Amino acid sequence: MKISQSVECSTRGPARDGRLPSLAALAAVTAVASVAPPPLAAERVTFATLNIAYATHASLEQIAAAIRALDADVVALQEVDRFTRRSPTDQAAQLGRLLDMEVAYAPAIDYQGGEFGIALLSRVAIVAIVAMESIRLPILDYHSLPPPTRLLFGCRQDDIEQHLLLTARLRLADDTEISVATTHLGRCGATERLPQAAAIATHAVSTALLAGDFNARRSGRVAGHLTSNGWRVLVARGVDWIVGRSCIAVEEVVPEPARVSDHPLVAARVRVQPACVVD
Repeated sequence: MKISQSVECSTRGPARDGRLPSLAALAAVTAVASVAPPPLAAERVTFATLNIAYATHASLEQIAAAIRALDADVVALQEVDRFTRRSPTDQAAQLGRLLDMEVAYAPAIDYQGGEFGIALLSRVAIVAIVAMESIRLPILDYHSLPPPTRLLFGCRQDDIEQHLLLTARLRLADDTEISVATTHLGRCGATERLPQAAAIATHAVSTALLAGDFNARRSGRVAGHLTSNGWRVLVARGVDWIVGRSCIAVEEVVPEPARVSDHPLVAARVRVQPACVVD
């Protein structure tokens, strides 16, 4: 299958009303008053992740209803179809319309006349896709995979596909910005996933929150590699995780409102500390 390279970002208008004054405005007022500015208040964000399995287990309307029940600010999506024969619609864009959220979509491969990839939905402004907006993760050489491993994971040569890291920069209500990302790692064991995790650690150095389908348990080597590079697994249900830097504090793990895929809808309300802010 041919590999796609484009990344698309669509917006649904300006950010929500009621923002706090910008840091520049606060600085100007402070300079006149000759008083040191107060520390940046922690921003609260509800972050979720879902492998939608190209909407084979529930309709897009049902998926949107489950996400809406979470009151999520940012949602990472995996296994998202765009105009394929099995799903003749732009699934990420449709979910964005149903939820009135902005969309960043990255196709990993061309598939059935369309595309198959990952996405980020946000109800805060996606102000920029950063320079490494869609990083291609390493592809495993199938012939280097030992036959017992192939049997253990049920891996065929057709299972070796391009996987991505999609990163977006979000503007929060106080006009500060953070970097968030989603990914979907390969299914053919640690031999495939560890190089992919290493690539994420290299390219997502400023990313505060990362979520996706890691195809691995949190007790395994992939989680260990991310931990050794400054990440913490904040919430994990099976192979679906939300991972954060030390500047992210979990306030609440949000219960799944409804099962709409063969993967769980994982969500957490977190506090974003000032150290997470990017310039």
